[in-house]
Amino acid sequence: MEDLTIDDDLDGNVDDGLTGSMKANLKDAFNWMRIVAMISLGVLAMVVVLWFKMIAEVPGQVMSQMGGPIIFMVLILVGEVLLILTLYKAGVAYKAYISSNSKADLEKAFLKQKQFWLATGILAIIGAFFFLIGFAQFMSMSGYSRGPFY
Repeated sequence: MEDLTIDDDLDGNVDDGLTGSMKANLKDAFNWMRIVAMISLGVLAMVVVLWFKMIAEVPGQVMSQMGGPIIFMVLILVGEVLLILTLYKAGVAYKAYISSNSKADLEKAFLKQKQFWLATGILAIIGAFFFLIGFAQFMSMSGYSRGPFY
């Protein structure tokens, strides 16, 4: 990674409060936002296929007891799709700003990026909560009460 100072990164050409370097970085960022969103959508589609395959192989008697996990999987799916779409929309809004040089487009892009990080943070907190519950349940199982290394 390059070791840049602030002076090296700025080109001094300020237009609407953003330098040319800032706009170039935004252009690189929106391209990566769209790429990550598209790849994430593809991976999520593969996860959904695996979920359906797993559900299809569960016997009917057990399936009647799986309402909670299925609802949880659907909620995860909806959350992830909304998260991916928000990231993609942020990339599109940054591209619109680069094309139009409109402050309204830049504000919209920042709002979409803020929404993405807010949703990511909420999902991370929820995921950590469920992980802790699962970990506590695992550690309380018979034979593992002192930990797995005893």
